[in-house]
Amino acid sequence: MDMKRHSHKKRGGRIYRNNKYMNGDSWIGRPLILGNYYIKELTRSEGYELSITGKDKKVTNAVTGIRETYGETADSRTAPLGSAWITKQLYHAVTFPEGNAAYGNKENLLLLETKSKDATNGYNVVLDGIPEGADIYINNVTLKPVVIQQVDGGKWVDAKEAPYYLAAESQSVYKRDINGNMIEKSGVTATVKVPYEATGIEADKLPTEGTAVASDPVKFASAFTNAESNVKYVKAELEQMMRDSLQMETPKDGDYSTINTPVYDEKRTVNGKNVYGKPEIVLEIENVTTNKSLIESILNYYINEKVFTYGGLQKIEYSGGKAIVTIVVGMTPARTLLYQTNSSGDVVATYLTKLNTTYGRYVIRKYTGDELNAAKVEDTGKYIINVTPDFEVSDDGIPTDKTIYPTDSERYLHYAAGETLYDYWYLNGDTYFGHAPVTRKVWEPNYKEVIVNEENVSSSKIPKVSSMEEVTDQTGSTYYYYDQVAKQYTIHVGSNDMDLSGVKSGNFTIALNNGKREVTNEDINRIGPNNVWGYAAGSSISNAEYVIRVSGAGAGAFTSANFDNNKTFIKNQRLISNGYHDLNEDGNTRETPTPIQERIIGQQIKVTKTIDEKSYENTNTYGAAHEDWFTRTFGGHFGRNTAARKMDNFRFKVYLKSNLERLHRDNDGNVTWQDRLGNEINVTDQNERFPALVNKVYTKVQHITSPLYKNSEDAVVSNDSLYSYTNGFINESQNNGYTSLLETISVMADNGSEARNISVYNYEKFFDAINVANADKWDHTENSSTSFKPFALIKKFLFGTGGAENQYPAGHNNAEIKNNINTSETALDNALRSDNVRQFAITWYLDDEVAKLVKKNQSEEAVSAAGKSVYSDEVYDIALSEAIRKAENYLKPFFSYDLDQIYSIEWDSTQEGGADKDLTTLSADTLFGDTAGNSDGYYFATSKYLPYGTYVVAEQQPKYSNLGDLKNKHYQIDKPREVSLPSVYADYDGSQATPGSN
Repeated sequence: MDMKRHSHKKRGGRIYRNNKYMNGDSWIGRPLILGNYYIKELTRSEGYELSITGKDKKVTNAVTGIRETYGETADSRTAPLGSAWITKQLYHAVTFPEGNAAYGNKENLLLLETKSKDATNGYNVVLDGIPEGADIYINNVTLKPVVIQQVDGGKWVDAKEAPYYLAAESQSVYKRDINGNMIEKSGVTATVKVPYEATGIEADKLPTEGTAVASDPVKFASAFTNAESNVKYVKAELEQMMRDSLQMETPKDGDYSTINTPVYDEKRTVNGKNVYGKPEIVLEIENVTTNKSLIESILNYYINEKVFTYGGLQKIEYSGGKAIVTIVVGMTPARTLLYQTNSSGDVVATYLTKLNTTYGRYVIRKYTGDELNAAKVEDTGKYIINVTPDFEVSDDGIPTDKTIYPTDSERYLHYAAGETLYDYWYLNGDTYFGHAPVTRKVWEPNYKEVIVNEENVSSSKIPKVSSMEEVTDQTGSTYYYYDQVAKQYTIHVGSNDMDLSGVKSGNFTIALNNGKREVTNEDINRIGPNNVWGYAAGSSISNAEYVIRVSGAGAGAFTSANFDNNKTFIKNQRLISNGYHDLNEDGNTRETPTPIQERIIGQQIKVTKTIDEKSYENTNTYGAAHEDWFTRTFGGHFGRNTAARKMDNFRFKVYLKSNLERLHRDNDGNVTWQDRLGNEINVTDQNERFPALVNKVYTKVQHITSPLYKNSEDAVVSNDSLYSYTNGFINESQNNGYTSLLETISVMADNGSEARNISVYNYEKFFDAINVANADKWDHTENSSTSFKPFALIKKFLFGTGGAENQYPAGHNNAEIKNNINTSETALDNALRSDNVRQFAITWYLDDEVAKLVKKNQSEEAVSAAGKSVYSDEVYDIALSEAIRKAENYLKPFFSYDLDQIYSIEWDSTQEGGADKDLTTLSADTLFGDTAGNSDGYYFATSKYLPYGTYVVAEQQPKYSNLGDLKNKHYQIDKPREVSLPSVYADYDGSQATPGSN
């Protein structure tokens, strides 16, 4: 949220066009007015609830009424009662700590004053820009009547004590005559030249001159006479040659001058508009003998003054071979100030043109040398021209320099400092004298007795709380708390502590910690031109002064109550003027954005366990779910007419499928956990800090970087299993690179029309490894065993029959086997592994290793593939040894990290985790129906609300006698199953039904 106030020099200010069309709302994309706002979610994200009310409920929108109103309930609205406002904004009180016992002997005090009207539910004062750790006091102001002498008018009287007369404070006080005019010194004249400055424009120049040909060569070469007819000829011939050879413009009135009808440049009226005459210049031409000599002299003048693009002959006065010639000149473009450049582009002359309104003719003045100064304006190509002096045109058309007087102190008579002032000065002879000294006046007040109310201030410290929600009486109590996210204090003034009916004043003191702050260069830049205090980098000022003048602090008062953070997700956001220097008000959201919590949509899983009466034949069981979305997951139907059709205490764990898919190991069995940005993390700490029930977990793995995939998991490069097969036999060496711990296997699937191989996750192997690691290292190491327990058939073959195979040590009564020969080093090495590791190797790798060591003979019997006579136990020992090697390699990460603790979800809804005190296990202990063996019914369990996603449910092997597992131990656990949330029901009532109720 960003509140900005702008000052614009451009006309029109800041304009917002079509905001509603572009953004969907007129206020989106424009600043907000300072005040009280709240942030409320209008639409939910996929997989999340509409997070408005119900924060104190297990499920926010589970009740129909809440879902329909979406926050428009009484507990999610604020109804302001009365009004409150700031009457005096925060200001710094200069104090000394030893005199401030009432405020904890603190010297950095800020004061604030408010008013309220009929705020009978109390009101809130929000402070912004105040550092954390302040103490806040409310000041009780009482009034005591006191009689005082109050000024009631008065009058000015002559001073009765010296000095009796006024004196000049400095030389800047001037002497004046009886009319109040300053008196000039004699002999002082205006001698300081006044410059003229403006942006100049370059004058156009004449093109290279051509050849001039006289229209009448004979007359052109004849002697010059001052006869009228000859002057008319000279004018016409001259101007014709100017146009032809110099391409100049000459005067015309419909047509140019002829030898019979001359045309002169003069003031005239054209279409009702005054057209003034061009500037005139007088030339003195010596040795005029012929018409040619005069015409060429004038032409040469125009050629030398290349900037005159307009000209003509106005008058000739001739005497004794000397001609006084008046010509007219004009420049292009028609501007007041033009300049001329040389071949190098330097400004060499400037021409300033002004109008003589008396004669209706322009006057032009040329400036060169020291009279001229030209400064080029960067990137514009223009010059700022300064010429000295400026001039004005007198009535006779003569330009006169503009000058001014020297300073007033040089021009006018003035007092000396301390000299007695006089009412006026007069001239007596050649000297000025003061008339009468000015009497000093003093104010003589009149007094009257009045009764005033003297303020008596007593302060009490406002209690600080961690949040509004911990206050029992949130309306009546007076308290304050600090919001560390918004970085704002909220003071609640309660109706229990003061009468808030009618108009009431509030007075507060904010006590900051003692100490000073050093002003930095950044602070100086922030203050900018408003640094009226003259701070410099390194200046030391008090904390309170720094808050008010540098960092900026402000306050606002509101009668609207804060939202209850225990009940609603809606957040208050207040925009408060933060001092007078920073024009950006954002409620501190630039530094710390306002967090709006969302709660993911959740659904419970109902797990049931039933026992098939036929399972007594081979002690086989299976799990089933209630007849709804979970039915096909745990499969099976209720058996009938059997005694053991229902039994409690079957436990289950659940895991997020995508987390298991993202679990990878490197070549050495190491797992590195990362966040989504690839930073290495401590996954246990992250899980503990994660606020929700299910956390997404990522591990290090290679990714394809080109091309880029929309879903990063599609770019993962890893092996589907640790060992691959060649020609149907398992490889000796593991696959190189990263490998998924959740391996993929190929199985035959029959969809009714055809059978085909599909790839599925080997959940059984993964969770078997979890159980092995739990039993041998993480949970129950006291039950670990290293005894060698091969298959019963092999034991029988090795050690004999008739009970000898059950003895320890074995009886070895099988006469066909020489036991002292058949005990190998490999078998002894195999015996060093725990029962669980050996069993894992037997279950998942032994068959593949045996397959490489045997072959079929002519009788289709399995014999050694070595081609020599060896006893069959040696094949078994070697195969088991290789199987153990591969099993141990696969189990490395399971024994290095407690993967069950990291990935299992605490989904048990039973308080404190039930009988096993484990929140990750869900026990089917709730009976539906009755315990009679011949009646319908089953045991079930309901999980906590889980967010939408796909989960893997794994039944746990019963094994703890203290939990009553003895009756369950002979039942085979069900295979791990995938469960997808959400589940879709026919209607809301169906989703809330108890299992078996419909």
